[in-house]
Amino acid sequence: MFSKTSAQTPYQPNGGPYACEPAKGASLTTSVNRRTALSFAWGVAACAAFSTWPVLAQVAPRRREPLWGTLELNLGLSTKLVPQAETLNLPVESKPGYGSELLWWRALVARARNLGPERQLQMVHLAIQKTPYRPDGGFGGEADYWTHPLEFLQRGGDCEDYAVAKFKMLEAAGFPTTDMRIAIVRNAITAQFHAVLVAYIDGQASILDSQSPVVYQQARQTAFDPICSLDRKSLWLHWNGSDLNRRVALLRERLNRLA
Repeated sequence: MFSKTSAQTPYQPNGGPYACEPAKGASLTTSVNRRTALSFAWGVAACAAFSTWPVLAQVAPRRREPLWGTLELNLGLSTKLVPQAETLNLPVESKPGYGSELLWWRALVARARNLGPERQLQMVHLAIQKTPYRPDGGFGGEADYWTHPLEFLQRGGDCEDYAVAKFKMLEAAGFPTTDMRIAIVRNAITAQFHAVLVAYIDGQASILDSQSPVVYQQARQTAFDPICSLDRKSLWLHWNGSDLNRRVALLRERLNRLA
C-alpha cells in the first residue's frame, strides 16, 4: 500500500516503484452555491448523486498556489467521507502502551517548536522517515488501516501513515493545521496511487513524501496528479482539466475502497 522510505528506496523524481492505494469508503452528493463553480461542480453533482446525505460544494479560493495546477472543490466534512481521517483528530498522547515512542515523540516536538516553519518541515520529515516501511491490508484491495502515530513508530507503516505522523508532529510543534493536507495522488507514469503530506508556507506548497529523503517543492515532481486531498475538516476534489465525469468516478472509486 505504501512506498518504501528513503532509506530503502532512492528518491525517484517521477515516483517510486511501490503502489500506495488508499482503500474503501463513502459517497457524495453535491449542491452548488457559487456561480463561478457551476460548470465545475455540475459534473460532481451529476456523478455523485448516489449519496444519502448532501454536501455543499465550494471552489477553493486562490490564497495559495494550486496543487499541481489543479482546481480544488471542497466536498465537505472529511471524517464523514473518509472515516480514517478521524486519526488526524486523535490526541497522540491518548494511546496507551507506547511509553518509549511517546518519550521520543515529546523530545522531537520540543526541538521542533523552537524552529522556523521551513526547518520544522525538514526536521520532522527526516525524523519520521527513519520509521521502517510496512505495508498493511490495503494492498491488493483489502480494507486499509490508518495507523496511530505511536503505533506507526513502533511497527512501521505505509505512505499515508508517514503522512499522518508528520501531520500530527508538525501540529504538536505549532505548525498551522490549516496549512497542511494529506494528498492522494496518482503517478501519471506508473499509474500507481500514493499519499503525501502537503504543507504550505506563504502559500507555497512543500511536499513531504515518503519516497523522498528531502522535502521538495511541488514543481520538482511532475508526475503526480492529485485526485483528492484532506485536512481535519474537509475533503477536496482536484480537477486537472480532464473529463470531469471520469475524474469524479475515479474519486468515487478511491473513496469506495477506503474503509
